[in-house]
Amino acid sequence: MTNGDGVDWSFTGGRIMVMDVYADGSFGSPVAIIDPVDPYNAYYPAWSPDGEWLVYNVSTGDSYADPDAMVWVAKADGSVAVELTAASVVTGLTNSLPRWAPLPDDDVLWLAFSSNRVYGNVTLGNPQLWVSGFDPVRAAAGVDPSWPAFWLPGQDPAQNNHIPMWAE
Repeated sequence: MTNGDGVDWSFTGGRIMVMDVYADGSFGSPVAIIDPVDPYNAYYPAWSPDGEWLVYNVSTGDSYADPDAMVWVAKADGSVAVELTAASVVTGLTNSLPRWAPLPDDDVLWLAFSSNRVYGNVTLGNPQLWVSGFDPVRAAAGVDPSWPAFWLPGQDPAQNNHIPMWAE
């Protein structure tokens, strides 16, 4: 949900809302679970496969390719919000569109996101997909649960890759 005018791919004032769905097909009232204060914007949410965590973006600009976009995670009810600083590295990389891998690997969850960071001898700066591990025990304690992200092999560095999708 957004407070400002905009288009679906570029807006400000974003909040992440949930609502109950009833058996008769009706809906409850929307409730903000991530409601950042101005000038922050929250957007691009994705639920973890176990339904316990919500990964999303936070930035001070609009939602599309914002240079200061960072990846955050919160408990499903919006509590214990933590920035994924090890995965995000620094601002200015357009870290965006986080998505979870479908299945946990023992005690580790995996997520991927788009980032404009330079890697190896590739200096084009096109958005590419990066993967980071996520430790839910550390997240529940309010500690950065991420590991430094690695570039997902097999991407064409001349292409813009924005939305990671997992398939079996």
